[in-house]
Amino acid sequence: MTLAVCAACRLWFYAASDHLDHIPAPAIPQRYIQLEQVLIRDATKKPKIVLMGNSLTRYGLLEDQIAQAAGLQSGEVVNLAIEASRAWDARVLMTRNPEFFEDVQIVTYNIELYQILQPFVDERLPYFYRFSTPWEKLKADRLEDRAKLMLDWLWPYHSERRSLVAWWLGWQGDPDYVKAAGLRDAWKPKQMAKKLARKRSTQARRRERSDEVAPWDGRATSSHEVAISALHQQILKEFIAHWQQLGVRLLLIRTPHSDAYCKEYERNNCAHRDRQIRFDAMLEALCDKNTVYLHWERGSEIGLDYETDFMDDWHLTPKGAQKLTAVVIDAVQERRWLPLENVTSNDLQIVSTR
Repeated sequence: MTLAVCAACRLWFYAASDHLDHIPAPAIPQRYIQLEQVLIRDATKKPKIVLMGNSLTRYGLLEDQIAQAAGLQSGEVVNLAIEASRAWDARVLMTRNPEFFEDVQIVTYNIELYQILQPFVDERLPYFYRFSTPWEKLKADRLEDRAKLMLDWLWPYHSERRSLVAWWLGWQGDPDYVKAAGLRDAWKPKQMAKKLARKRSTQARRRERSDEVAPWDGRATSSHEVAISALHQQILKEFIAHWQQLGVRLLLIRTPHSDAYCKEYERNNCAHRDRQIRFDAMLEALCDKNTVYLHWERGSEIGLDYETDFMDDWHLTPKGAQKLTAVVIDAVQERRWLPLENVTSNDLQIVSTR
């Protein structure tokens, strides 16, 4: 009897999945469905340039500024960044909406080392329960994760779908996010004021610590090794290979952090520096004629000022985003990827997938 009830409930969940997917934030903080509805399903044009990645793309690259440089109309450059995302999250939108990407000529993807580190993957398992394919569930790094993911097919106890409270809160979620003006919520005056206040507190703490700590002599102060997720590293490589096989030009970007953060982090975690070097080498090895990897460590390398251009150690103010976008546009123009009339079919080397 119990098995029959579970089977019936699971069938109902399967039949109602499209409706359940539309539960808005805060039930799903990453807000795949809101982005999909507003920027993809309701779009009147297919984009020529797509910006993908995490919140550093959302608050670092301005689609209207890029559209102007590319000679495109509004809507032909779209920002599909998902907070705290990785290549798998971008692929969710791609696989659910293949027609939307048919005319894409350039893709930018903000890439960070954390996207393949196991602790960060663990934080996102509830979303992996929801959108991953059966094959991806079976390929999860740890046996316990594979078991939980497969159990979720029988009864959604392990994922965020188990909570009726979360569903109710979801239906009461902030409707502003589904409007274009809500896509960069942290730039609203009240939110910006909170961010800048926290930044000032962080600066004060750093000044206090710098008075107590001797200058760093370059030796390793931490040798802690963090496990790499083999599955998400493979998904990242497949994401890159997907665009390469289509002949689409792919710009991989690792955006800079504040100078103060880099200095403090290098002091306290030399092992991270070694992992970053290996990660950069892996990405550079994956590049080809139509794939470029741009990366910066510190904001000062491209003229970003901590006081005026950063909201915190990672995310940019509108002024900072204009600067970063201009740097990226210059880099793309140097490679004659912009304006798009320079991109010919021979340059793109389109490969048919049919």
